[in-house]
Amino acid sequence: MTTTALAPTLPGRLGRPDLVLRDDPRADPRMLAAFAPLGLDVAPEPAPVTAGSPLDAKLAFCAAMEGAYESVFEALCGGLAPVSPVSLTQPRRSPVSTETRSRSISIGPRT
Repeated sequence: MTTTALAPTLPGRLGRPDLVLRDDPRADPRMLAAFAPLGLDVAPEPAPVTAGSPLDAKLAFCAAMEGAYESVFEALCGGLAPVSPVSLTQPRRSPVSTETRSRSISIGPRT
């Protein structure tokens, strides 16, 4: 009896380089509904710059993309209520002993 070993199909674009978000079976339909009106459910146009482009062209492209994404974030999150203060405590190890110390991180306005 002969068996043929098949290579596993990798998920997402690792297995299908032409896959777009709207066709990815792992994508949550609610996320797709939010992204589709912004054109984020399909492949983007190729960037007009490459690794070999002049630095000024790369910086101009990055500045333009930053502005475009500010609009995306406003469309997706602009109507959300402000986040109330969030506190997070993470244990960390001291580099010179086995003692565990805590570090607190606060996000939001101080009260």
